[in-house]
Amino acid sequence: MDEEWTWANYPMPWCTRSEIREVSNRARKIHEHIRHGRLHIHAHEGHTTVVVGTCLGRTGTSVHLHGENHLRQVADNFGSPTRALLTFEKVHGAQMRPGPAPLTDTLRSGAEPVPRSPPPPRGPWPPTRPLSPRSALL
Repeated sequence: MDEEWTWANYPMPWCTRSEIREVSNRARKIHEHIRHGRLHIHAHEGHTTVVVGTCLGRTGTSVHLHGENHLRQVADNFGSPTRALLTFEKVHGAQMRPGPAPLTDTLRSGAEPVPRSPPPPRGPWPPTRPLSPRSALL
């Protein structure tokens, strides 16, 4: 396969095709951790895509994340939530907001239910004519 192929308007033009897949795969895993409650987001920076959170579980590692959708990646690791929040506040203090960042357009569209086709109409089944003993054998 051609390793020089990239997505149109991809913001990391230096990445090869396999590196693009790797970045997107890591971003998907981060999204799944957030979605399933394994990564708790403490705060975000205003309207941008920088957040601070803590992995729930044995490690308890705290992270700064940067980017959104298929480009989200870990920007920094911390041993405790306190250290992560203090560092985040030092860098992003004036714009720091509690909780997760608002959903992006891509995530919002993915969270909307897919419209279903209407159910078949209810009503009496069409009448059936009784089977003659002879037609039942056919």
